[in-house]
Amino acid sequence: MNFSSSTLRIWSADAAEPSAVVPVGPNFSAGMRLSDFYREWYVPIVLKLDDEEAAVDPNAINYLKSIDWWRTLTGDKPLHQIDEVMLVGFEKALRKATYKRGLAGQERTLGDFTVAKHLKNIRAVLFRTGPKSADPKRPAKGLLTETPHISVSAPTLLLPKTRFSVQQARQAYAACDEMAEFSNLGRGRPSDGGPLAPLRWRARIATMYYTGLRIGTVLRLERSMIVEDDDGFWFMVPGRIVHKTKKFSVKAIRPELLELIRALPEDGNLLFPWDHSLTHLRDRHERLQRIAGLTEPRDMHAWKRTHVREVGRLGLDDAMRVAQRAGDHADRKTTEDSYCNLGQETARALPALVEKKPHVDPNQRHLF
Repeated sequence: MNFSSSTLRIWSADAAEPSAVVPVGPNFSAGMRLSDFYREWYVPIVLKLDDEEAAVDPNAINYLKSIDWWRTLTGDKPLHQIDEVMLVGFEKALRKATYKRGLAGQERTLGDFTVAKHLKNIRAVLFRTGPKSADPKRPAKGLLTETPHISVSAPTLLLPKTRFSVQQARQAYAACDEMAEFSNLGRGRPSDGGPLAPLRWRARIATMYYTGLRIGTVLRLERSMIVEDDDGFWFMVPGRIVHKTKKFSVKAIRPELLELIRALPEDGNLLFPWDHSLTHLRDRHERLQRIAGLTEPRDMHAWKRTHVREVGRLGLDDAMRVAQRAGDHADRKTTEDSYCNLGQETARALPALVEKKPHVDPNQRHLF
């Protein structure tokens, strides 16, 4: 938690010097600003993070983006001045606001789902300033006698977002061989190309395709998170690195993916160290797809969508329902986690990124 520089000195009865220095916390009142309340109370009490953890935690970073928009568009007035009129104005301004990725990026407006996300984040923080709740899981500070209400309308569902077909995924994977050409980035920045670039790109893509992990989580995977048991190798993914959901997960490592991981140089504990911005990674990912001949490049989240679709096409749902009944389990999660974990089988059943060549027998001695 951040404390002000003022301190309270505690003196002992027989000492000329202070025996202890106790930090004095911020002055919580209805006169403080929402951004200060978020930093001083919401982060340590609700998110349960210290300053260092909040600086790298994806959920906290997501909240901070919402707070930045609030500060930019409203001036971050004291809590007691926030009312419904200000909140309606904030939503309207948010829908008109523009941003761009990188200095040379294109001006864009926020999408409906992004606007809804920021409104929900601000509502969540503002709610904790209101009257104290009897629910210990939803603590509030009691700075306001009544919390101003933010109405968040559900965005209209759009067509399914883009994903890769298996053939397109294979094309992108094959195009990784061309990524060695990027020998420098200019402006004195280190290279993201060179002889190891194809291997790193193949390993990153294979990890997203076979596990369904988001790129933010993939970039934080560590070698120590790989474990082995009788069924094979697994990623034990702690919630602290799971982008967005913060939930612990276990992901099967397919043999082809394991080969790629083993071939990676050991540059510390991170599997995929990346010294540049995520924006730069997205740009390179788009370039990779253009090399592969894909005229409409997808975002990096398309790999997760592809993974989920291919798992869905395996049709495991009915089999799991039968297994649940066979085990007489009231909770399906018990069946999935403790009795019938199909992680390795599912990983092996997914279409391979490298298509196997058919066996060629010039003498036709075998029918199959």
